[in-house]
Order: sequence, then C-alpha cells, then structure tokens
Amino acid sequence: MKRRRTRRNKDEDKPWKLFNCCWLDEHRIDVRGWLDQGITLNSASPVNRFNGPVGYNDRSNEYMLNQLYLIAERTTKVENGCGTDWGFRVDLLYGEDRRFPVAYGLDSTWNEDERFYGLDMPQMYVDLAVNKWLFRVGHMLAPCGYESVMAPENFFYSHSYSFLYGQPTTITAGEAMYKIDDQWTANAGLFTGWNDWTDATNKVNYFGGFNWTSKDQKQTFLFETFLGDTDADNPDATRFHYCMVFTQKIGEKWQFALEHNFGYDSGIIDNGNGTFSHGTWAGIAPYLIYTINDCWSAGFRYEWFDDDGGAVVTTVGPPTLGPYVGSFNACTWGLNWKPNKSKNVLVRSELRYDWANNSLPPANAPLTPARRMSSSSGRPT
Repeated sequence: MKRRRTRRNKDEDKPWKLFNCCWLDEHRIDVRGWLDQGITLNSASPVNRFNGPVGYNDRSNEYMLNQLYLIAERTTKVENGCGTDWGFRVDLLYGEDRRFPVAYGLDSTWNEDERFYGLDMPQMYVDLAVNKWLFRVGHMLAPCGYESVMAPENFFYSHSYSFLYGQPTTITAGEAMYKIDDQWTANAGLFTGWNDWTDATNKVNYFGGFNWTSKDQKQTFLFETFLGDTDADNPDATRFHYCMVFTQKIGEKWQFALEHNFGYDSGIIDNGNGTFSHGTWAGIAPYLIYTINDCWSAGFRYEWFDDDGGAVVTTVGPPTLGPYVGSFNACTWGLNWKPNKSKNVLVRSELRYDWANNSLPPANAPLTPARRMSSSSGRPT
C-alpha cells in the first residue's frame, strides 16, 4: 500500500511572525524584528568588565540584552524593470548595542543619562523606484562590509575590528542605484559624514560603488568607496575609504568570504598643539562557513586590522581608555544551532582569541592576552 504524500504548506518554510494581519499584507508592509541576547566570558576577568576594543559584546562576564529590534518596511516592486513604485523603512533598536550605530545629531541625544541601555534608530528612509532606478533618501546603514548591525545577518556573535572602526556604520544620504542587468548594480550618492545625522563640516561627501553576482549565483563581489571631509574637529581634513567583499559558494556545504578595508584621513590625529597629522588604517578578514545539516553550522574568521597611528580605534568603552595604537589580530571559531530546524530560534556560540602588537605600556595596552567565549540567541518575530 502506497503512503499518500502530503503537500507541504509554503508557510511552513517561513519564520513565525508576531505582526501578521490582512491590512499589512494588503499594503505590502512588513513588520518584523528579533531579540538578541548573550554573555561573553573573559578569562582575564577585567575589573571594569570591559572587553574592548572588541565592540558590541564589550561587557565581560555579564548578561547583555544586545538588541530588541523592530522593522517596519515597504519594499518597492517593479515588474521587469518597468514602472514606478514607492517604499520606506524605519528601524528601531533598544539594548546595549544601541551605543555603536549612533548617529550624532539624531539618536546621540536620546540616551544621554543612560550608560548602556537605550533607544537608537539605525535606519529611516524613503524609496522611489523608476524602471531600473531606485532613489533613496534618509538615514541608512552604510552599503559596505560583510557584517551588519542586524544580528540575524551575522554568523558570529562578536564583530570584526574592520566593522567596528574601519568603515562607516550609518550615513544620512541621498543615493541612486541602477540595475544594469541581472548581474550588475551600480550606486552613487551624497552623504553628511560617517555616523552623522547633520553635516558637521558643512561640506558634501561622496560615496559610490557596484555589486556583481555571477550567473550561477555562486560568486558575488562588492566595491564601495567614500570620499569627503567628515571630521568636525578638523574640517580641513579629507577622508578616503574603500571596502571590498568577495563571496564564493563551494559545493553545497561551504561558504567563503573575504573582506578588505583601507582608509586614509589627511588630518585625523590630534597632536595636542593645534596641529593634526594624517592617519591610515587597513584590514583584511577571511570567513569560512560550513553547513553541517539543517540544524548545525560551523564557522571560522581570522582578522588583521592595522591602525598604526591610533586614527580610528579611539576612545571606546570607559572614557579614560584609548586611543589604541597598533595592529590587532583575532581568530574566532563559531558554532550555530537551530533547535529542531527552527526558523525563529538561533543559538550562536564562539571561541575568540585576540592579540595586539603595539609599543604601549601594559596599563594602556589593549588586549592583554585573554581568551573569550561568547554565546548568543536570537528570536525573529
């Protein structure tokens, strides 16, 4: 006797959603979010509980509610590159992570009396799609890098130094994107500055780049560059930065990624006597992720990040610490688990080892040798 094959409901492959109603579906508005939380154990047990200059999970041996994240979004929809449509997106982030994507002049004033927890608005923009063009105006995550502010988009709980210090996190901008074909997309725009809401220098800054995807969808390449005067302390300085990200699918199980960042600022280092010096920084980080089965995946990340003059790894954590001068290295081994193939629950664990090469005295040197073990869970809603 043959067993009757049951038809699989297509909704079974989607995460469970808390905000799900006919009115939202009718107007193509998607409301979603997640809770991300974790703890980082540091064998050095620093007295001030500071893991820096590692960021986001910078608190040692204590529970962190990293993100209570909510998104309201309407994406544009244009058929076959012909037609017009509009969209918008607003992101709200509550938790300890709100300290890192802060935009000065916007949410930097919302939590002045709070040391750790608070509210942040990483994105708030409107879109207009016209045929193959997409125009975006507002506050948004910078279109660069392999890692993201949004926790579910990252394999690892901790972040790379390049993501933390080597590239902008958010920008307030006007951007134009053009879909050349199914493989190529180009973008260009004007923005106020790195992690700024208002224009601190009263000067216009430029960014632009492109994305490429292979025909078989197994390879991608991103290139993005930023140029302008972004330093309010020295408005005569010019900053240049570029970021490249290459990804490669290897068979059915493996995923490889390589990120490279380089930056130069003509007057970012304050000499303390009214003069400024130039600074450069650079980083490279390969990632390798292996899908074991529908529940388990493993990953490895190595990073080298150099900030020889202390240009960008400046004051972080307690205000008496930083800038940090030297090159930073980190090896991270991670394991992700989706209980019972869950689309809503992800448990991330990792073992991370950091070391730095610099000439600072031990009292001021970053990363006295310490192993860190991190774990986190996120639940999209």
